Amino acid sequence: MNLIDYGIKLRADEYAKDSMIYCKKCHTQRIFVSEDKKFVVRCLCECQSEEKEKQLELEKQKQRLEKVKQLKEMSLLGRKYKNSTFENLDLNRPESFLKAVKRCQAYCKAWDEIKNKGYGLYLYGDVGTGKTELMACICNYLTEKFVPVIITNFLEISKKLRASYTNELETENEIIEKLSRVDLLILDDVGAEKLKKKDNTDSFMQEKIYDIINRRYINQMPTLFTSNYCIQDLLDERGFEERTVDRIAEMSNAVIKVDGDSYREIVCKRKTKEAL
Repeated sequence: MNLIDYGIKLRADEYAKDSMIYCKKCHTQRIFVSEDKKFVVRCLCECQSEEKEKQLELEKQKQRLEKVKQLKEMSLLGRKYKNSTFENLDLNRPESFLKAVKRCQAYCKAWDEIKNKGYGLYLYGDVGTGKTELMACICNYLTEKFVPVIITNFLEISKKLRASYTNELETENEIIEKLSRVDLLILDDVGAEKLKKKDNTDSFMQEKIYDIINRRYINQMPTLFTSNYCIQDLLDERGFEERTVDRIAEMSNAVIKVDGDSYREIVCKRKTKEAL
């Protein structure tokens, strides 16, 4: 068999032997010949195949990193918490915090079931005890698994809604729809805003908050809450409507209290002491 008759010429990294072409590096075939020897085509040798697989894997990794980057940007997670993970948490904390860590880790690991059943969590406790940090760990864990997450608070939602009336970037309905449909919504610092004015009339956000929460409730979309207040205090002290509080209570399959001294203050004192 004359390979030239088939239009096949030797390349610099190849050699011919017994009418076959081989790779000089791995010494495996670079051509395929049909049994009747009427059909001859080039094929990849072993080292070429390995290189192609390596390039495909690099491209997949590149696409994966780009997708995760996009999800992290969409999540609205602040720069302070972009590297927060369960692995780098400071565990020199109160027992209630450690229990909360385990619950949050379990929540992430059971995500497929969580998503299907719409399970949520409600973390509450004093200021600075690590609630937002735990939510950031959940956010980063799940976005790495390609799960769309948004972490925000009602103050930021209020700003976006008000801005939508004067710009054309997003309409109010688009903002609420996005918050209602994202796979996981984390509402941080619930109750920071009072929803009743001094004259006992509802604030701008009362109806908007109910709308977002009710949509997620109806569609069984997982929602996480953090607050400095227990659920009942949202009604008694923060002016939330009873129907909204009922929804939050039903959506929170686990209510977790994180108590203890402010971790932020402890870290601040520790840094001050080290600087002296």
